[in-house]
Amino acid sequence: MIHTGRRGYPRAINSLAVRALPATFITGKTIVDESAARTAVSELIAAE
Repeated sequence: MIHTGRRGYPRAINSLAVRALPATFITGKTIVDESAARTAVSELIAAE
């Protein structure tokens, strides 16, 4: 999800992965899952 969402560009993937971490923490999970990745993608799209 993260790789596809940022077209495989390493810096963009890193940025999206970093955005997924708070989404994971807020839900009380310890592993970034698809839900956190989707939240990060939607936040990034909203910010652009």
